[in-house]
Amino acid sequence: MVRMKEAVWLLPLQRGQSTSELLQDVHIPLDSRVLVAHLWDEHVLLSEVYHISDKLRELHFGTWRRGNGLHTATWVDFSNRRSNLQQSVIHVSSVQVNRLYLMPT
Repeated sequence: MVRMKEAVWLLPLQRGQSTSELLQDVHIPLDSRVLVAHLWDEHVLLSEVYHISDKLRELHFGTWRRGNGLHTATWVDFSNRRSNLQQSVIHVSSVQVNRLYLMPT
């Protein structure tokens, strides 16, 4: 089984297609690494995408050119790129466990 948050996904756009059209019925979790590739003249623009509060967020990640390779737009690490939750309300709960019981099988 592939864990989505451990993989880096690269999704190519068709000419004339927008990112929102490509991901119309796809939810991309906050902790996923998904890049969308936009072919632009002689280079590829890479955008990082994810959903927060059911809104698609798209951030410029970098540019790839033949002969030059990848040039990233930011050196900020993954967790810092996801630090702004856009005023989202996140529902959480906690359970206090005093003892852990292990049952032999």
